Amino acid sequence: MTFKLSPDIGNNFCYAPWTNIHIDTRGNYKTCCAGTDSLGNLKDNSFDTDLLLDIKSKLVNNEYHTNCRLCKNNLVAERNWYTDIANNKIIPIDDITDSHLQNLDIRWSNTCNLSCVYCDSMFSSQWAQLRKEPAERTDFGNNLSNIIKHVTDNQATIKNIALLGGEPLLQKENIQLLDIVSNDVHVNIITNLSVPLANNKIFKRLLDMQNVMWDISFETVDLRFEYVRRGAGWSTMILNLRMLQDAIADRPGHRVGITGQYSVYNCLDLVDLYRHFDLYALPTLRLNELQYPHELSVFSLPTDLMRQAAEQAILATEYTKRTHQHDQTELLLNIADRLNTSNNDHADIEKLYEWHAYQEEKYWPNSTLTFESLWPKFRKNTLP
Repeated sequence: MTFKLSPDIGNNFCYAPWTNIHIDTRGNYKTCCAGTDSLGNLKDNSFDTDLLLDIKSKLVNNEYHTNCRLCKNNLVAERNWYTDIANNKIIPIDDITDSHLQNLDIRWSNTCNLSCVYCDSMFSSQWAQLRKEPAERTDFGNNLSNIIKHVTDNQATIKNIALLGGEPLLQKENIQLLDIVSNDVHVNIITNLSVPLANNKIFKRLLDMQNVMWDISFETVDLRFEYVRRGAGWSTMILNLRMLQDAIADRPGHRVGITGQYSVYNCLDLVDLYRHFDLYALPTLRLNELQYPHELSVFSLPTDLMRQAAEQAILATEYTKRTHQHDQTELLLNIADRLNTSNNDHADIEKLYEWHAYQEEKYWPNSTLTFESLWPKFRKNTLP
């Protein structure tokens, strides 16, 4: 029996179980980064073929599987990415258990040089050290060759590689991965771009690729940037960003963008943030709504501050419209609508300052950067 994989199957269908490899920083193999069920783990070489078959069987019949609940609940579904990679085309397979590998999303470890305020030890080795958690870096010595062989065997259908982490420019396995794929494979890299670039082998190898989307992670500037992105320096970020822009100036297949989290760190100054990007000719800013930790969500603020944030979000659409970011305009208007219709009258803004003071004292006691000095506006705007 031939199966025809296609979005025409219905709203519950997703290409990912057939077209994607996702391995998280702890060695868990899943259908995708949004998949909630682990199919196995590279540490013990386990793999649940029955679970994968169950997921595939339900999706190919347009039935819901609990592994896909994050996509079902989120405003923007992860599955859209795999649909785009597949170009919405029909993929015929002879058996439901077959694969048609198109995307690689292998996060070799949590190795990272930063401890961003809202991150955690799963994605940052720096956070693991701060929390005195044991290092759990997966040893790929026994199975890296198998992964490389599997990728090599499927070179003809691979279209995209997603490099994340941790910090992908510090993941030494990425060199071997990039060396076995065609130079015309599209690469999405999400990087903090705060590592030394001049002698970085992964950075140099990526410059040889024909199609790379450089997605730089940050959402604040100057001292606020250094507060949120602990361990990074704003001047270094600008130098690295200019170095990258110069290096790809004659590479039309390379693009640079900024992706950050919409949170308490930028919600009351969103218009000024976009103006700063304009003034310094920084790449286009794209925001995602921060979900965790809840203390940093704009929806945890008192009602009057949520209304101010809503006004900023609406005004910021002048920028997103001018830069033709239709999805970002929709996102900001959606956020503004929710902020204008939400009430949190019993919220105490002092709790936000206390939360940060606790974090600062516990994890960064020697730092001169404090939330209270960098974000006084929250308290000032709630004074009677």
